[in-house]
Formats: sequence, structure tokens, C-alpha cells
Amino acid sequence: MKGRHARGGRVFVLATLVFTLGMLQGGLVHAQGAEGRSYIQVTDANGASVTDLNAEDFTIKQGDVEVKILRIELLNQPLRLAVLVDDAEGARAHFRHLRDGLPAFVDALPEDSQVELILLSGRARTVVEHTEGLAKVKERVEEFFVDASRAAGFFDGVRETVAEFEGVRWPVMALITTDGPSMSATSFTEGKYEALGEQIQELGVTVHAMVLNTPDGRGFQTGVARQLTQMTGGWYDSLNGPSQALVEKLTAMATEISHRQAATANQYLVVYEPAPGATPNTLISAGVRGTQLRLRVSSDGRPQPITLGASTESLLTDAAEGGREEFWNAAEQAFASGDINVAAELYEKAHQADTQWGKPLFKLGLVSLNKGDIEAALQYFEQVVEVDPRSAEADQAKTVISQLK
Repeated sequence: MKGRHARGGRVFVLATLVFTLGMLQGGLVHAQGAEGRSYIQVTDANGASVTDLNAEDFTIKQGDVEVKILRIELLNQPLRLAVLVDDAEGARAHFRHLRDGLPAFVDALPEDSQVELILLSGRARTVVEHTEGLAKVKERVEEFFVDASRAAGFFDGVRETVAEFEGVRWPVMALITTDGPSMSATSFTEGKYEALGEQIQELGVTVHAMVLNTPDGRGFQTGVARQLTQMTGGWYDSLNGPSQALVEKLTAMATEISHRQAATANQYLVVYEPAPGATPNTLISAGVRGTQLRLRVSSDGRPQPITLGASTESLLTDAAEGGREEFWNAAEQAFASGDINVAAELYEKAHQADTQWGKPLFKLGLVSLNKGDIEAALQYFEQVVEVDPRSAEADQAKTVISQLK
């Protein structure tokens, strides 16, 4: 999302982002309070990170008001990952493939990753601390075996791991689980599960899952794993039975985690003083001094999906069975997952289903900004004002139009 504006003889690249108060991919989005925050990644024409900027190089606006930047911080932290592996009775049939796949999973992670390895047979237990290094994790998974005499302490293991993430920025959890016997009867309640979901969202945890089905599986662990990945925008895949394909799938999960981590490297945390009277829905724009620069602005800085969880075909098929809301919801899923082209197609279908609805037109404008097409973006924003003039999107569109022209 970019445009160029002259300001005091200097050229600024402009990026716009609408902040809303609530949850985004499981992380809190702050648009109002004692301090405002934006996460900004700056790259040059070759895609290389620009890491030598200071506070004077940035500008932040809320609506039409340029706000005071209080401080900036360049963030470039290692991946903090907890890997939970079901090594209980349900994993017996998958043992050989887990023994092959787990080392491959570790090999596909960034070398500086801080990985905690947790085994779930009986009571969940940490066998490698996150401070011990990847070599220790690799050594331990190469010795992997199954304790078929026990059920998995899955739910308590997840809860305890999440609690340990307190104070960690952008923590990640990888669940490698079966649908075998689980010690859930005495530990699981709806209230505890709701509290777990709230804590995961509050801490900004991203959950990924590889689930292994068994012929007489009970579905508890795999059901929870799927829900948590959907809640947090995580990667998800499954196998219906033992297969050497597990090695490939575990490698794919680790690769996805690595790509997301790389996408968060060298982000600037820009802390600013909110504009007087700004509301949670006030449009926020960010700019940086320089030429041929590109900005990626995030409301919470969290790693975003590199691959789309659902296939393009399934999104389009499911949406086609409904009306404008179905197209809109599918478009939002694609947009959040980073599949901009699919999102644009679905927003356009939502618009065609109701040509007087401003929301899909506004998002088409944002998609155009994301692609650097300022002219198309302006046309979409002007359409929003024309067809849905009393909407919140029209108010936001007017602000963007004034900034882009």
C-alpha cells in the first residue's frame, strides 16, 4: 500500500491501514489509549530490509492529524516455538513416520529458533527447554518413541504451555497430535476451553497443527487442534492413516512457520501519541522518508499467513452457495491469509451481489493500495462515497482520498 507525497522537500512513502478495536488473527488491535502503536516493515526496491531509520524518518496520521511519535524500536527477535507431540497410545501406528518426520521438521526451522519440546504421553512434560538450542531438540526427536500404555495429556499440556507464553511477543505453538485416547475426562470443561481461547487471543499465540487420524479415533484432540488453528489463523493439515507423507507435511508446517517468522523480521515498533478525539475506527496512515521504498503496516506485528488455509476453489464454491455476506466472509478470510488476488475476486463478487454496499468497494480500494495502484484505489474509494455515502466506510474513504490526491 503505497503512494508518494512531498513534505518539506522530503519524499515520504505513504501506507494506510484501517484499525478496528477487537481481535485480528487472535491478537489485540490497539487504536486508542495512552499510546498508539503501529508495526512497520520497510524494504527497498530490491526487497531488502531498511534498518537504519530513526523516529524523524517516520510520520503517522490519525485521520488528517499528524501525531507525535514518542519512540521507535527495531524488532528482530528469534522464533519462540513450543512443539507439542502426542507420543501416547494413539501415535503407535504413526511411530515410524513420526521418527522420520520430526527431525525433518526441526531442520526446516530458522537456525536461531528457540524451541521447547513437550511430549504428551501421560502428564505433559517438557523434555527440551527453549534455551537449549535446536541441536538438543534434534537429538531428542531422533530418539522419539511411543508409550502405548498411556493416554495423552493433551488439553492440560496446551493450557500449561499457553500460560508459559506470558510476556513473550508473537509466540507460536505447533501441535502434532493424534485422535487417540486423551486424559480429557477429568481436565476438560467448556469453561476451561473458553478461558483457553481467550488467553490465546490475549497473548497473540499462533497455533499450527498436524493431526493424525486413527481407525477408532475419538476426535477430541484433533477437534481442539483444528479449532485453535482456525481461531489464530494457523496452518492445518491431517492424515487419515499412517503414511510416509507425514515427513513432507511436517516439513511443510515448519516451512510455513519459518516463512511467517521471516516476514516479521526487522519491523519497527512505532509508538505515538494518539490524536485528540481519535476513535477506534479512525483511519491511520504511516509514512517514511525515502524513495523507492515499500511499507508493510501491521496493527499488531504478528506473523501473517503465507499460504491460504482453505483452497481458492473451496472458498469460491462455499461463497457461491450464499449471497453477499458469504462472498464477503470468504473475501475477509482470503485477505487475512495474504491471498490478495482471491480476496479481490471475492470482494468483487460481494459488490456485484449488492452494488449499493460500500464495504466490499472499500476493501477493493485497500487491495489496490496494497498492489501500488493508486489510480484504481481512488476510483474504488470514490465509488464508496457515491453508493454508500452514510456508511463508516464512506467517511474513511473520504480521508484516504484527501491523502492520496
